[in-house]
Amino acid sequence: MRDTLHTGSSVVVVSSNRTLLFRVVAALLAGMIALAANMAILSIASASGIRTAHGGLFLLFTKIIHRVVPSLSFMDGWKIFTLPVSQAVFHIVTGLVMAIFYALVLEPKLPGRRFFKGVAYGTAIWFLNAFLVLPLTDEGIAGSRHINTPGLIAFALAHMSFFLVLSVLYGFLCSGSRLEVVDGKGGPPWTKERRIAA
Repeated sequence: MRDTLHTGSSVVVVSSNRTLLFRVVAALLAGMIALAANMAILSIASASGIRTAHGGLFLLFTKIIHRVVPSLSFMDGWKIFTLPVSQAVFHIVTGLVMAIFYALVLEPKLPGRRFFKGVAYGTAIWFLNAFLVLPLTDEGIAGSRHINTPGLIAFALAHMSFFLVLSVLYGFLCSGSRLEVVDGKGGPPWTKERRIAA
C-alpha cells in the first residue's frame, strides 16, 4: 500500500508493502502466540471442570475421512486421530493455516483497525462453527447439546482470544512503514523506517 502526501515542494510517499515471505513468517509467529493464548484458556476451563465445545472441526474431519475412504486397507491408520496428541496437532495446524489465510487474504481487505479486524474474523468463524460444524457433529448449535452456559462462555473467550491476539500482533509486526521524501526540485529521495499505528 502506498499513500502520497504533498508538503510544499516535496512529495512524501508512505509505503507499507511487505514481502510474501515476511507476511507468512509474521502470520506464523502471531498465530503461534494466539494459539498459546487460546489453548491456555481452554486448559484453565478444563482444569476447572468446565467442558467446552472445542474439537468440533476435528470430529467433523474424522467423520469425513471415514466416509470418504471406508474400504481402504490403511484406514486403521486414521485411528491415530482419536488420540489427544493428534487432536492437539490438528488444532495447531488448523490455527496456523487460519493465521496465514488471515494475513494473505483477509487482512488486506478488511476495513478498520487491527482489533476490529480480529473481531470480524473471529465472529465469522464462530458463526460457521456454531451453526454448521458443531451441528454436523451432533453437538447442537454452538455445542449446546452437551455443554452448559459456563462452557459456552469459556469456549467463546478462548475462540475470540485467538483471533484478537492474531490480528493485533500481526498488525504490530507489519506496522513498520517506509517513508520516502522526494525533493520537489528533482533531487534524490531519502528514506527511513517508522511505525504507524494501525
